Amino acid sequence: MGMMTVGDMMSRDPVSVPPSCPLREAAQLMRRLRIRSLLVRDDSGFIGIMTGTDLANQVLSDEPIDGKTVSQIMTPHLLTIDLDEPLRVANEMMAAHHVRHLVVVEDGQPIGIISARDLLVPEEDVPGSIPFWPNHLLKEVVAALLTIALIVALAVLSPAPMLNQADPFTTPAHIKPEWYFLAAYQFLKFAEVFTPLGEWAPKLLGVGIMGVVVLILVFFPFIDRNRDRAPRRRPFAILFGIVCTLAFIGFTVWGHFS
Repeated sequence: MGMMTVGDMMSRDPVSVPPSCPLREAAQLMRRLRIRSLLVRDDSGFIGIMTGTDLANQVLSDEPIDGKTVSQIMTPHLLTIDLDEPLRVANEMMAAHHVRHLVVVEDGQPIGIISARDLLVPEEDVPGSIPFWPNHLLKEVVAALLTIALIVALAVLSPAPMLNQADPFTTPAHIKPEWYFLAAYQFLKFAEVFTPLGEWAPKLLGVGIMGVVVLILVFFPFIDRNRDRAPRRRPFAILFGIVCTLAFIGFTVWGHFS
């Protein structure tokens, strides 16, 4: 997929109202159409834009909106951007002018609106991208299985000299894996606490618990469907990430010094 342009992400066919349109009527129109901005147009053409932010500021000012028109709170002098500009340019313009909406033009004529929210659209919703489920996940699973199959084939066709088979659960104390496997190594040692349940418990629960954690990480996008990116509004995701990170660091450090 090539570079994304403004035309790929904009909202087409912008809705316009005359400058004399009452604010209450404009607000009801935006709510009914589920849009966040209106272009303002008179006989001479487009003369401004009114956004949801403009309406919110008017309400927060404690001034009544009855009797007021769109022309009294609209932003004049439209900021425009060409249809074929990269999304990066739109982001830079919004930041430079402290606005959240740009009017998209083609041959000088407004044909759409792009907002800051459009620039934050999830990757799977971008036209031409690969959806996470099932396309992306299945592609990664197939790639992983092919890699494992190749490794197994090489091991079978050209086996390395082997000594007596080692038991991974009784690794000698002086032998340790690399740091990135230390957490799993130490957790398997920690799983000895399950011995009272039976000789099977340390191996089965030690491997099983780590497998469950890996499955949760793989399927986490399906568990947490919250699209909000503000950390304070994603307590479950943040807490889960902190717990997994601290557990990994803790078992790694423990494995290094044990």
